[in-house]
Amino acid sequence: IDGELVLNDSTVIAEYVDERWPEPPLMPHGAADRAKARWMEEYADSRLGDLIIWRLFYQKTIVPYVWKREPDHALIAQVTTRDLPEALD
Repeated sequence: IDGELVLNDSTVIAEYVDERWPEPPLMPHGAADRAKARWMEEYADSRLGDLIIWRLFYQKTIVPYVWKREPDHALIAQVTTRDLPEALD
């Protein structure tokens, strides 16, 4: 991200960028607004990451191409028709 520095976590990257290059800010000003932004980023990391990475990407890409198995089509359907729309609401 900055010369030889390698960061692999979106929270750490966003905080580093805000501290290293404060203008324009990535995070909002004010404790309450910053807390809300941190919560949204955590939600994206945890809930959305679980659905999109581990349930969709893994099933649609890793299972058939790496493990040479049929993906769980029922799980994919559940995630795309119910779980992901609910999580994005």
